[in-house]
Amino acid sequence: MRRFLTPAIVTVLMVAIPESAAPPPPRAQLAEVFLGSSRAMASAARTFLDMLTPELKTMAQLPFDSDERMNWHYIPRQRQEIPLK
Repeated sequence: MRRFLTPAIVTVLMVAIPESAAPPPPRAQLAEVFLGSSRAMASAARTFLDMLTPELKTMAQLPFDSDERMNWHYIPRQRQEIPLK
């Protein structure tokens, strides 16, 4: 039974997936998608920071060389950032 199923599955996949699949998008199109995504993320970050009080904004904006930058995991413990809960 197993010997029959494997060729049958391969045959179904060969019929279901056409040989002429859509070509990958050109690099310029991919660059525009990534650029649009980065603009959206930057806009969301600016909106978030604009909503904060000066005290909370200081807590949210850590220096790049801060050790707290590496404290990203999900283990519940005390952190220096703004709690989201």
